[in-house]
Amino acid sequence: MSIAAKIVAEKIVVRMYRNLLGDCFLIRITDADGTHRHVLIDCGLLQGLKNAKDRMIAVAEDIVATCEGVIDLLVITHEHWDHISGFAQAKDILLNPDRITYRNLWMAWTEDPENKDAIGLRTAFEQRKSAVARFALALGASATRRTSATLVDGLDGFIGPFDDADGALGIAPSGRLTGRRILEELKQQARNVRYLKPGMVLDTPTEPDGGAALPAAVLGPPVAESRLFKDMPSRGDDKETYLDEQFLAYSLLAVDETQDGLAQIDFTSPFPQRYWDGLQVDLGDGDTARRNDPRWDDPTDPPRKWFYDHYFATSDDEQRDQSFRRIDGEWLHTASSLALKLDSDTNNTSLVLAFRLPDDNFMLFAADAQVGNWLSWHDQPYDFGSGPITAEAILNRTRLYKVGHHGSHNATLRGKGVMMMTRHDLVAMVSTVEDEAREQGKSPPGWLMPNPDVKAALLERCGGRLIRGDRRWDGDADAAAFGLQPDFALALDEASPLYVDYTIYDATAATAGGGAAARKKPVRKRKAA
Repeated sequence: MSIAAKIVAEKIVVRMYRNLLGDCFLIRITDADGTHRHVLIDCGLLQGLKNAKDRMIAVAEDIVATCEGVIDLLVITHEHWDHISGFAQAKDILLNPDRITYRNLWMAWTEDPENKDAIGLRTAFEQRKSAVARFALALGASATRRTSATLVDGLDGFIGPFDDADGALGIAPSGRLTGRRILEELKQQARNVRYLKPGMVLDTPTEPDGGAALPAAVLGPPVAESRLFKDMPSRGDDKETYLDEQFLAYSLLAVDETQDGLAQIDFTSPFPQRYWDGLQVDLGDGDTARRNDPRWDDPTDPPRKWFYDHYFATSDDEQRDQSFRRIDGEWLHTASSLALKLDSDTNNTSLVLAFRLPDDNFMLFAADAQVGNWLSWHDQPYDFGSGPITAEAILNRTRLYKVGHHGSHNATLRGKGVMMMTRHDLVAMVSTVEDEAREQGKSPPGWLMPNPDVKAALLERCGGRLIRGDRRWDGDADAAAFGLQPDFALALDEASPLYVDYTIYDATAATAGGGAAARKKPVRKRKAA
């Protein structure tokens, strides 16, 4: 089937699975004769959340039932655990050929086993994962024990378990499905696998008997390293996102400044142990007891006394503060920066697709793309068979935006992103659980997902048509402030606690975003704010 497909879909419904701090979207394409095609985009939630396995099993059972055991196209956007964990937690369903068939699998060029650049990139990522894990384990063994989750502010929840090449870490015991192993399993199980590069335009597969296809443009991930590794926004007036890196540095600060400095010295000091091991003696609470340790005043050990006088001692009369001298926590910043960089770079390898609807508008699935990925969309044209168009034209005609990275601050571009989404009927879907996100971040107020500035921009741009994974639209006070919207409400089905369905296209509907079947239902009244 070519890009100029003759068979046009009659109806397209997007299902977002709810209450997942992760992505799982199922697109149902219905032909005029009632034939259904299904596209599954990712399936996962953050590592370490409560009842994760039960939640993903329920999602997997619904996917199999809805698709009758056949996924025409599986799209895996990137390796982060909150996008693929379902294949491990519900492996008896989603990796069981007797339960489900994947006719086709699309992945980014970064997963191509024959691409030398991709191989180098994956190798570098694995090395960084190992470095972060080794650091976390060493830190966890310290007397005062700072956990890896505190260190990297929960970023390990995105990274998930991974393979340990030399077996020293014991991170992924034999048989446990890591992110890398999940991807390999899916490659083996899928009948056809394609690795996509930016600028490609292709139809969603329709075999074995033909049918309606959705043409899709591949926007990202970028190939150029200057784009691939640009995670943070520019400074000053040129910054591209809704928050700058100062917030990020604060939220990921490795050292807990409220903790007693002496209580941290056992694992943060850059000085040899002989100069601080006296602090390990249990002398009671408070600095005074520790300062009275006679070994600090031992004249036979001047270096120890000098170290104490110049590193910790205070003068009662002068109230001397020597904290400016201390460098003991600086190395922790390097580790948190490494974890953050790994997380952001992996997000930037996200496969980003823009599906063209039969009305010549688009659905944009941005996965977790960050700054460089977004900017790279404008680096090449996209030809759907009638001449090339730009990324700006695609954004201008976007009617559905799958919000990047659960609404975080640096995964939705401003000037070359949301501000270019000019459709009057724009709808946004954000897969987030705000309360769980706040619990993950160790620095108050936790992770802001959705970020308040991003949420405000989307609500304004969409006129209140923001569909969230953690609350019903018809009971959302933020959306209610924009007033009643009967056509949109009729296209929305929130009856199930497991998912929300949105009919993005229906050829029999009087207006875009509605549906003939939906119009048989009475208009729901919005709850007051």
